[in-house]
Amino acid sequence: MILAEMLMLEPLLQAATIKSNYTSLAFKLFILMSITILAACSDQDENFIPYKIKGMTSHVYDNQTGESFDAGSVVGKYSERESMLLRCSEDAVALASDKHIEDWSYVCCTQTSESSCATKVR
Repeated sequence: MILAEMLMLEPLLQAATIKSNYTSLAFKLFILMSITILAACSDQDENFIPYKIKGMTSHVYDNQTGESFDAGSVVGKYSERESMLLRCSEDAVALASDKHIEDWSYVCCTQTSESSCATKVR
């Protein structure tokens, strides 16, 4: 009699195990998707350009003297980021040439409403 009861319960136990495995898999997928979505919710793109960019400023550094110079600024929005980067680098090249700086580097600061230099890019 006990064996017969066990045989009748076995399909129920199997169904519960399958449901438990399915629930566990669904939970793991939910966690994985949540992490992926949260990682994608950044305030900047993969090149460190903020989505809420308002402009850029160009800064040139004289590597021999340690002096830094403001080379210019450009106003724009995220969809204009490529042209702003180009303008920023052109401003840096022009300033270095005008000041006859031979050993120099530059950085472009991205401007947002929250920060005058949210990120530094080239």
